Amino acid sequence: MSDLEKEMKAWMKENIQEYVPKIKPEDLPSKFILPNPRNIPIKNQGNTSGCPSHGLASTWEYTLSNHFNELVIVDAKDLWEKLLKYGTATKDGDTFIGAAFVADKYGMKFETKSGIQGIFRPSKGIEITYDPADGKNES
Repeated sequence: MSDLEKEMKAWMKENIQEYVPKIKPEDLPSKFILPNPRNIPIKNQGNTSGCPSHGLASTWEYTLSNHFNELVIVDAKDLWEKLLKYGTATKDGDTFIGAAFVADKYGMKFETKSGIQGIFRPSKGIEITYDPADGKNES
């Protein structure tokens, strides 16, 4: 087992319950319309196999938009590049667990509609790298 696989296994043991729903598929409705009051755009992974990074980015956009009370866009392309560089991804794709692990370890870049920029790590929280209100760039 590689060092990365050992690290992922330890991370999964500690964090996986946050990412695995406790709902059985048969308990879910056959149709559901997800409210989108902030008009979060649909992501297009183009000709990449970056479905896990795009799906995870979209999921966190909803959560972060609620936190900041405005539209937040997570940089799915940056997350996909981190998956290829640091994770288990290949040009053929990755798993959701791999994407969640890399997002938590290396963070996801985001920007709010008002221009706040930062890095979000699910188990560590939000790090603001630029806030236009004070004009300081923390990175």
